[in-house]
Amino acid sequence: MSSYSSIFGELRSILNQRPFKTPRFHEVCDRAEEAWKLDPARFEDELLPFLTQQLSRWPVELRTSPSRWEQHLSSRPAYEAFLPMRLVAFYSPYHWSPRRLRALGNSELAASVQGLDLSDALDPQKATDVLPECEGFTELRSLYITNARGDMRWAQNLADAGTIFSLQRVGLVRCDLSDGALGEIAASGALDGLRELDLRECTLGYSDLSELLADDSSASLRWMHTNNCRRQNEHVQLQLDDNKLQYKSANTQQVSALLNFKKLLPRITHLKFNQCSLSKDFLYELGNDPRARHIKRLDLGNSDLPGGGLEKLANSPLAGQLTHLDLHHTRVSSKELAALARAPELPNLSSLNLSRCQRLKDKGIIALFRATNLPALKELNLRRVGLTDKGLGHLTSSRQFTALERLDLSHNQLSHLGLELLLSSDALPSLRGVLIEDLHLTNDERAELEELARSRGVWLVEPEDD
Repeated sequence: MSSYSSIFGELRSILNQRPFKTPRFHEVCDRAEEAWKLDPARFEDELLPFLTQQLSRWPVELRTSPSRWEQHLSSRPAYEAFLPMRLVAFYSPYHWSPRRLRALGNSELAASVQGLDLSDALDPQKATDVLPECEGFTELRSLYITNARGDMRWAQNLADAGTIFSLQRVGLVRCDLSDGALGEIAASGALDGLRELDLRECTLGYSDLSELLADDSSASLRWMHTNNCRRQNEHVQLQLDDNKLQYKSANTQQVSALLNFKKLLPRITHLKFNQCSLSKDFLYELGNDPRARHIKRLDLGNSDLPGGGLEKLANSPLAGQLTHLDLHHTRVSSKELAALARAPELPNLSSLNLSRCQRLKDKGIIALFRATNLPALKELNLRRVGLTDKGLGHLTSSRQFTALERLDLSHNQLSHLGLELLLSSDALPSLRGVLIEDLHLTNDERAELEELARSRGVWLVEPEDD
């Protein structure tokens, strides 16, 4: 029998190679099991942390479950009673049979199983038929299934399994869910306590997603993806990551329906709309919705904002609590930005992104520089907004931006003289960095600006993190 040290050396050698094939992962599992048999305590104290760190860099194809690496260390289809199994994965249809899953689920080993990955099972529907019979999975917290066609019977079986096992993580990637299937699972209480839900590339019933989010079961959700899902020939992309909620490519009707969840919205602190079409009424309702009281970061970048929509938002209670507002690559006008600048109060706004808002030009930026309601603004992104020396001059003469630390002026029509006046001004005492990419400066002009900036303790090139 190999010694513990030799097994450790073999594992180190395997993990230092390019890990592109599943058999290599099985080899790691085999060696880990050998080490556990030799010295369980030493395995848990020394080898397990090493494996967790090393395996985290392996390709995602080898770790498709939305759970942690500690749950993957034993994944062989043979169930010898020597290593408590954290995740059981059927990597090939040939490893799968209802009889085999039923036998495992009612064995002494079942109590140690925390995750089941049935993504490559030959018939995922049959797997869900068997799961409610596997009473030994008392610690099962993660279930992962792909490529299943879910009818109502399938949904009822999965709901029964969820109720029995108190699941915390569920993955249903590329599953075809019939209308009402997801709602059936949620209504059963099977998802109560669920923290992670992966629905990427699924086909959903029309009302299922909004019903799920309106259900009490969504109260515990911290992570959810619905990217590239389809709902009655419409793409649905919704991502929940802890307290950040992101929509992509949704219209006002879809977003309004999804915002009708009562348990999820009150804890969201970061709300992001990417490539969405939003109405003026929706922005007004969002800004005045008391359930949105914890939102601090609002990202509307790349979205279609209606005329007057930003003004509705700027004069809402939501604006007063925002710390970050991202409007990059939107068609916000100088008139709307002026309305934002005139808003009664934006006391907490520390970051404003107007990058690529090309309708603004000097007129809109001058209106912003005249604002007296941005006392906490630390970061301002004015990349590619059509700014000239004339507009920049209003910033150097303003005394309202004393907290500003970072300013992005890249890709604008600014000269050496305009930047020199900015860096020489005492109107921005907190300034620590100015980005000036692609301003068509000569080498001599840039060198002069860098010397001036250095004398003030200001960088012109983004410093690298240590």
